[in-house]
Amino acid sequence: MSFYDDASLVFLAGGAAGKDGKAYSLKPTDGSGDFTFTRGTNLTATRVGKDGYIEKGREQLLYNTVWSGVSEDTAPTGWTGAITASGTFNTTSTSGQIRFTCGALDRSYIQGQAFTTDGPLAMSVYVDEVHTACKVGSVIGYGGVSSTVIGYYEDGVKINLTDNVQAGKRYSLVINRTDSDNGYPRIGVGIDNVREGDITLSRPQFEIGLAATAYIENTSTSATATAGLLEDEPRFDYSGGGCPALLMEPTRTNNYEQSEYIASSYWFKENATITQNDATSPEGVYNAVKLIDNSTEARHRFSQATSFTSGTDYTLSVFVKKNSSGRFLLLNANTAFNARAALNLDTLEVTNINGTKGKVEDYGNGWYRFSVSGQATSTASTSTYIQMQDSASDVNYVGDGSSFYLYGAQIEAGSSATSYIPTYGSSATRDADTCTTTSSNLISSQLFSMFFEHTPTGGGFSGSTFAFELNIQGTSDNVSFYVNNSGIDDGLNIYLGPTNGGYIWGTGTNDGWTVNQKSKVALTYDGDNLRYFINGVLQNSQTGVSFTDADTSLIIRHAKGNKVGQALVFPTALSNNDAEILTGTSYRSFNVMASALNYTAYE
Repeated sequence: MSFYDDASLVFLAGGAAGKDGKAYSLKPTDGSGDFTFTRGTNLTATRVGKDGYIEKGREQLLYNTVWSGVSEDTAPTGWTGAITASGTFNTTSTSGQIRFTCGALDRSYIQGQAFTTDGPLAMSVYVDEVHTACKVGSVIGYGGVSSTVIGYYEDGVKINLTDNVQAGKRYSLVINRTDSDNGYPRIGVGIDNVREGDITLSRPQFEIGLAATAYIENTSTSATATAGLLEDEPRFDYSGGGCPALLMEPTRTNNYEQSEYIASSYWFKENATITQNDATSPEGVYNAVKLIDNSTEARHRFSQATSFTSGTDYTLSVFVKKNSSGRFLLLNANTAFNARAALNLDTLEVTNINGTKGKVEDYGNGWYRFSVSGQATSTASTSTYIQMQDSASDVNYVGDGSSFYLYGAQIEAGSSATSYIPTYGSSATRDADTCTTTSSNLISSQLFSMFFEHTPTGGGFSGSTFAFELNIQGTSDNVSFYVNNSGIDDGLNIYLGPTNGGYIWGTGTNDGWTVNQKSKVALTYDGDNLRYFINGVLQNSQTGVSFTDADTSLIIRHAKGNKVGQALVFPTALSNNDAEILTGTSYRSFNVMASALNYTAYE
């Protein structure tokens, strides 16, 4: 696997992004050996995409969004129609469009299949033509059950339900429903009542969440469609800019039941006003919430109770953006998980309270992810607070209408924050990332080299939970990188463990790399000598090593939050000089290094 298409290797896999931005996946010459990725369900995993925004898995819940089977006053396949008086609908000369025509006493609309999904839901449709004006509240709606309207939007910007729709715009309605009965998304003219209007619509969408995302076409009349970051798909993460890294993380659960929608049924608000969907979030859509303090001398915050287990590490995190005033963002846990830290939004200075660890990460466009980590001291359910302060202290103060934006609250068991896990009414779990392959000719049992780049995040490990594993596995032998956190931020081990000898290297201290900085590691084997290098330095060597059949599969397992830049396998033993140069310089692949140093290429 490599993020460059010019690496001279026997084995590269994973659909990586090459220099021209296209995806490449090179395999052994016998045609075998591409990676198989496994993870959780569509809507739990995220990454930072090329555009710098957080990318989620997305689902189009409506069937037949191309509206096949429609004719005059006959609804598309899988949809039902409703007409009052002289209202009518029909196809146009453009496939996928329906024109709805109503007089002042008419109604004409279609509705999709029934849903029982609760929580925030977004409906959207494109207005292609307007022949007679009609307000947005009559064009798009949700029927069958009661629901709370969060807002109407034109191309993602909030509008009033009485505003008339315009041709060439996309309109959406976001609701929160808590009724278990069937509900139906409705599109047309006269959703709310009899209404005059003559408009042409296309590309409907119904999805979980607080904002309409990019349209997903669905030609099926019986199944949903998916897009974005899906299950069993590698997460090439572009956070930090430049070339992506393969994001490999362990199983984590966001224990907050609503991570984006700050509704009273899930969150408790104190001395503050919440305005939902008030700004563009790190996701690139209009679903950030604004927290505004009031004039009461008090703490200004919202909270949600979660359960903690004594002795377990937890991390609370949220995305924040300064608005009218810098203020301070304070993350505050109570009793069982007494972890607190404050972030000065003007200076980005972090103040740690109670000996816990606060961390801030830049997500671009003025957004930062702030987290605090600590260990639970008892087993209990307790509130965790996200609050505004006028200083780094957790004290009462008189508010003046100051505000900042928030998005993506997360509370997870672990000593550091992993990638964002969205939730929509219940806690959600993202399964561990694992990629494996099988190839009978992956390496020679007598000559090979392994190389990888990674950025360790630190935070400790327990038992056999490894931070990262690159493992060439045979029937009876294997050779593996096991990269572990030793339990302190700067203490990392590397374990190289062929089963025939059980060799273990690593001291529990920094082996030549630094937490949160990219490092390069290489292992070489020449038939007798096993050596490993970190960032240009030979760390250790062992003679008299033999392998019998370590050539059947390559496994890259999840990390404790590592980002993998390249993971390469060479069918030959690199010299000490080559390994030192490859791991100790900025060369992005062996082929680039060979070209720059004028190496002779042999077939």
